[in-house]
Amino acid sequence: MFLGTPEFKFSPYGRGRFKLSVGFCAQVGRYRAYVPNGAITNGASIPLIFWPILSPYDPEWFLASVVHDALVGEFDDPISVIDVVTGAERQLSWKESAQFMRELMKCLKASKWKRHLFYHAIMLKRRIR
Repeated sequence: MFLGTPEFKFSPYGRGRFKLSVGFCAQVGRYRAYVPNGAITNGASIPLIFWPILSPYDPEWFLASVVHDALVGEFDDPISVIDVVTGAERQLSWKESAQFMRELMKCLKASKWKRHLFYHAIMLKRRIR
């Protein structure tokens, strides 16, 4: 679930990158992530050849991609999540971050096959890196 309304603006951080001008929260289960204003994202890192069928800026996954970029520190230092039950703060692993994104995509009404496609693509990207 998303808390707050994020706002984006084009920024001079390179082609296809956006700078968040208003931060927002996303919560999955007991973990809440706050993506601060000033966070940088490129949306979903989808190869150009697939853009006709999977736009990196599609509403079904764009916000989830922003959260994932922040969780793994794609362009900045990684953010932590807060356990809303205990108040403890911690960073998620790559796999946990991918699972967090998949659940957020569910909130955004992305189809099951797209959620699984993104999850496995993220896990493959980690192996390649």
